[in-house]
Amino acid sequence: MDSSNNVYTRVISTDLLHRDTKELVIEIYEMRNRVVQANIKPSVNAAKDYLLAVEQVVKLIEKQRESVEKVANVSW
Repeated sequence: MDSSNNVYTRVISTDLLHRDTKELVIEIYEMRNRVVQANIKPSVNAAKDYLLAVEQVVKLIEKQRESVEKVANVSW
């Protein structure tokens, strides 16, 4: 669990992500922690919803990464 916490902390602390994306990452992190702390097994639909949310956040991060790479590759 420490490695997961480390990943979330590093993603949230970056200055490269938009505020809205960071808020979604935090929300997913909190959802995950609630399930882990309650030691419950989520329903199939809840698990699917979680995975869809994670997929959307990953897509947002990838788009923002592409934007950063484009800016970094611009030669002045």
